[in-house]
Amino acid sequence: MSAFGPGRVAGFEYDKLFTSTVLACAMFYQQNNDRNKDEITKGEMYSSLKDKLSRMYGAISELEGQALGAWDSDKNNPGWLIRIDSPMCIRVPAHLASLFPDSNELKRLATFGQEIKTTKNSLLYLSGSNATKKLFDIVDDVDFCEYVPNKGDNIELSILGKISTENKIVCVALNCPKSHGKYEKPFTQLDKISECLRKLDPNNEEHSTFMAHFLARQPNARVFEVSNAIIFCNEEYTSKGFKRTFAHQEVQITPSDIVPNPLDDVMELGRYVVWLIEQVKKYRDEGNISKMLKRTLALTRVSWMKDYTLDIGYFFENFSGLYENELKTIDRLKDKISSFGVDDNWNESLVDLEYYQKLARLDLEKAKLKEGRIYPKGAEASSMDIVSRLSDEIHHRSNGALAI
Repeated sequence: MSAFGPGRVAGFEYDKLFTSTVLACAMFYQQNNDRNKDEITKGEMYSSLKDKLSRMYGAISELEGQALGAWDSDKNNPGWLIRIDSPMCIRVPAHLASLFPDSNELKRLATFGQEIKTTKNSLLYLSGSNATKKLFDIVDDVDFCEYVPNKGDNIELSILGKISTENKIVCVALNCPKSHGKYEKPFTQLDKISECLRKLDPNNEEHSTFMAHFLARQPNARVFEVSNAIIFCNEEYTSKGFKRTFAHQEVQITPSDIVPNPLDDVMELGRYVVWLIEQVKKYRDEGNISKMLKRTLALTRVSWMKDYTLDIGYFFENFSGLYENELKTIDRLKDKISSFGVDDNWNESLVDLEYYQKLARLDLEKAKLKEGRIYPKGAEASSMDIVSRLSDEIHHRSNGALAI
């Protein structure tokens, strides 16, 4: 068994069978996404595919847990693995477990998560590149997703309290639904923000989600951005806002056996795969190598085509573009801090950013030398080769129905 999980077990290639099942879900979603979901789930073909997906997720998570050693298969929620890393309890999709951050890094991230968590009853998930931290030396921000139930907690007061508090982590922007827009520090329109929060409705797709953006300070590291996508749910933790996120890229860091968004949902898995394919196409056409390969990584992990992980990991080890992105991120942070005025603490953070900017410039020059030696024809050609090979494989395995 490889470090990235099981492939051939007892002569049976579970990975290939699981890949075929995932691609079947994507094809089923493509064909049926414009139909009513209640109608779809009553059909025999859906039921058969759902049963197969649940069984495959159960088998693959059991095998992955055994391969990794520190994880247990979640038998009540197919596809998830559980790890008790005291005092933390973690639930992670099986395809992400082998790339998950180490205990110290996770505890650091969870501490920031507690700072931005909205209510006591909410469920907090880590998302984005930090869920695959073992492949990336540089992650420029931290993304959370929070499922907030309507259980009597005063969400309005909680959010208003966060935007008026200056701690190590400070709220700098709120993205409300389109009808209300975006509000930024120093938040002079509190009445409109309150109106937006009072209109949250788990049964209304537009008004079931909003986004909070923060800046976080920490010792011996630069300031970084933290985002929290908040999904407003009913008391049973269901919401129309599930359409704004994907369970397959989220890691639960709240100690609870409530799992609002299952992995073995045929339509949701299909939606995620189709979305990733479109994202890879988009960033390929834009020439954004970093985003393209991060989406490619997510696509190959969720579809259990894990041989690509080594290629993508090796590419990022030798890709200078990560340092170029880091310099752009630092410029954006400096502008953001300067825009809302600085006290002594934030002024110190600006000075620190100058230091980290100098380090990133030095790292960029070294990375360019290394990249030029390893990729004499250019990093872009190598990245496009990875995507081209994946596209051919997906096209073949889906009988021509899917391609990048």
